[in-house]
Amino acid sequence: MTLQTPYIKIDEHGIDLIKNYQVYRHIEYSEITEIELKKGHLIMNWWIPLSLGILIIIGTLFLGILAVKFDFYNIDTRSMRSLLMLEISPWLLLIGGLILIYQAFRKSVVMIISTSLRKHQIALKEFEKENKVKEVIEFLSKRTNMKTN
Repeated sequence: MTLQTPYIKIDEHGIDLIKNYQVYRHIEYSEITEIELKKGHLIMNWWIPLSLGILIIIGTLFLGILAVKFDFYNIDTRSMRSLLMLEISPWLLLIGGLILIYQAFRKSVVMIISTSLRKHQIALKEFEKENKVKEVIEFLSKRTNMKTN
């Protein structure tokens, strides 16, 4: 039996971590000390896009305040492109900041594989969409120490 997504392949030989459609790390079941399944963020360092999104939104508000004070009607018609950029760029930055904040708060089932050397965190979003999380739990609980929250 093989369970596979674009990021992980689970079979009877072990767990393969996949990046760019190539296996970059193979973990034998004997190397694994514990596997934990829990609800977690899809992005490992989720606070980075969150803080960046908040900074972009704050910067956009300041840019919007400066644009309100700017006298658009006395601008030469040759610099119409600049005028357009001054009116459109705050909205684009605001949308970008909101997208970053949305991505930071996205959650799914996450598998944390603990070995003696390091921990690997893999999102199981694809398994969750296909309702195969129980199959993953059953398959791995026969081979390793499983912990579910």
